[in-house]
Amino acid sequence: MNERFVLGDCDHPCIASLTATFKTAHSLFMLLQPCQGGELFAHVKRAGRLGDGAACFYASCVVLALGHMHSRCIIYRDLKPENIMIRANGYATVVDFGSAKRVYAGRTFTFCGTPEYLAPELLLMKGHGKGVDWWALGVLLYEMMVGVTPFCFDPQTRRPNADLPPTELYKNILNPLYELRFPSRLSQHACDLIEDVLCYDPLSRLGELTGGAEDVQRHAFFTAHTDWERLSHLQAEPPHVPQLLSKTDTSYFETLPVPPGFLNEPPYTFTDEWDTHF
Repeated sequence: MNERFVLGDCDHPCIASLTATFKTAHSLFMLLQPCQGGELFAHVKRAGRLGDGAACFYASCVVLALGHMHSRCIIYRDLKPENIMIRANGYATVVDFGSAKRVYAGRTFTFCGTPEYLAPELLLMKGHGKGVDWWALGVLLYEMMVGVTPFCFDPQTRRPNADLPPTELYKNILNPLYELRFPSRLSQHACDLIEDVLCYDPLSRLGELTGGAEDVQRHAFFTAHTDWERLSHLQAEPPHVPQLLSKTDTSYFETLPVPPGFLNEPPYTFTDEWDTHF
């Protein structure tokens, strides 16, 4: 119910719009706008890593989405490539609001999210705010441009390890002296932005200051590549446009088996207040 109301309260081109909700006797459905280009995760995996222009485009879409959420007192808390879809027009769209929460003032203490993307204050469970989303933006940008997440480096070999145990991963995230490893191919603007949003102290983190999302938008990495006015009106040229055969082409998604009896579930007949709101 929380996801339904939070998602239903968002109206932005970089956030998947909620079209309808309905139920059968055993299942809940939230019908979203189609995003036929598949997950950003799959796109980055195919490409290996993205250059400044492409990474900036997708990150810019995310910044606009987070700015809209934060203006409505919503903390997203689960930013990662798997939760960013590519629409038929090539634009990135944020989906899956299962971990989102409306926080009007102060902090919230719920522990949630994906391990590689968790901010230090979330791990410490001392309360967190919108800053966890900007931290996750830094992890996302690093993963898009480098091909791995920034805190998955093994302390012994100093090489990336996707199977690094959570305890070691969390030690890296919670180490205020942890040294980010930047390949020489990354631009200085990209490195500066990643460092600014991966600031250990949330009170000093870019995006958590007075200007909020506008501070992030004014960073040199974005001003070098992004026309915010054109982007917000879907007039900027995306780096990749999915090659689709029709409006119902689902070739960018893997085919999943349909659960037995799923298509023949009986209708939902019981009505109460919860049912009406959903």
